[in-house]
Amino acid sequence: YGIESSLGIYENDNNYDNLNLKESVYRIIDLKNKITLSKDQEIIFNNMFVFLNNIDFDKRDVNYLELVNSDLFFYRNFEFNADYEDIFDANSELDKLIELDSNCKLFQVLKGIALVRRGIYEEAEKLLQKYIHEPEFKAIISNCLGEYKLKNNDYESAEKYLNQAIEIDNEYGIGYCNLSSLKLKLMEFDKSILYSEKVIEIEPQIFRIYFQAYLNIGDAKMGLNEYVEAIKHYSLAIEIFPQMYEFYVNRGICKFELNDFLGSICDYTEAINVDPSRSARAYCNRGIAKREIKDYTGAMSDFTKSMNISSNYADPYKNRGDLKYFLNDIEGAEKDYRIYEDIIEYKDYI
Repeated sequence: YGIESSLGIYENDNNYDNLNLKESVYRIIDLKNKITLSKDQEIIFNNMFVFLNNIDFDKRDVNYLELVNSDLFFYRNFEFNADYEDIFDANSELDKLIELDSNCKLFQVLKGIALVRRGIYEEAEKLLQKYIHEPEFKAIISNCLGEYKLKNNDYESAEKYLNQAIEIDNEYGIGYCNLSSLKLKLMEFDKSILYSEKVIEIEPQIFRIYFQAYLNIGDAKMGLNEYVEAIKHYSLAIEIFPQMYEFYVNRGICKFELNDFLGSICDYTEAINVDPSRSARAYCNRGIAKREIKDYTGAMSDFTKSMNISSNYADPYKNRGDLKYFLNDIEGAEKDYRIYEDIIEYKDYI
């Protein structure tokens, strides 16, 4: 029926990439506490760290922020009144740190992590490679470079770096989480599940990678067509962090595959409620589910809403065309099919 699976889609989502990077910064706090900072350095470090830990959270989710270190950070239930990007500039703060103490390796490493977070990969890798052989930074930098390679589809290099990270620190939860994501990309679903189970075993207190581990297992189970198990793990992820669009879409896909059309409609509706601006896929999939229960008017409406959100998304044109053809609107169907073919041809071209 043309339902688009989002298997592994979160790996290309900046939210997830940045959550992973923030966990690396999370761990580096222990290293920071081993050195002496001037008052100015302390202020800049605090500003930079708050930026990295909050920049990608939606304003409605700020209550999830954790108290990272009671001596430095007092922002549980902290609320921003302006756009996050206008509050702190991580790279600017780090540049100030480097100017104050150009020999401080910790700040150089943090700058590299911030550069990865900003997508400035070549500069980040050049900087981080300078310190990757330092014992106290090796695991963190290896993981960070592994994430960068994974994001850029260099799977061989990603696996090398990520394995290096967990060899150095066999309790490095985010390293296992990234390896799980890598194995999803490679469609090695059983291995992905094993790595995620390791995350759940060693990092249950860090909710941001804990729910990602459940999501990875859900995606792997969906890849294995084990839809009941996939639904179980998506539900666990939702219990931990209910504000993520992909959780509901993926669970809806599994319910559809089990012919639970009403259940899938509920999940797609929840996905739309969580993030209306990204809901083209949810509307299209919900339209397909509505077609199955013979709600043709609702299905037609959902396909059209999907197009309105993303005019270059081909699936709703194909599905609306099929429905129009079924309802004997041959002219309307042919028009939708032409648009669908134009989009596919353009995507193939580029």
